[in-house]
Amino acid sequence: TKYRVEHYKENVDGTFTLAEGRDETGTTGTTVTEEAKEYEGFSYDPEAGESPLKSGTIAGDGSLTLRLYYMRNSYKVTYGYIGTIPAGASELPEEATYKYGA
Repeated sequence: TKYRVEHYKENVDGTFTLAEGRDETGTTGTTVTEEAKEYEGFSYDPEAGESPLKSGTIAGDGSLTLRLYYMRNSYKVTYGYIGTIPAGASELPEEATYKYGA
């Protein structure tokens, strides 16, 4: 019986885009589990996204879709001037957090 596996990555705006998808086959009534993948700048989150499902039982009607979601990693950036601060220079934030790729 056919089932589907989909891996989604978070966009900078917090929505998700399908990164990879494939059709698989297995025996009806069998439980299947998809292993999380490693994507640079992303971390698997079992509770993210819409209807996340890493493991499920293959349905006879082919309706099983496993969905794994990956959140963008966040990085803290610290700002500061080096040396003499230029006259009229703007103030810099001490810290800011950015998502991977932002």
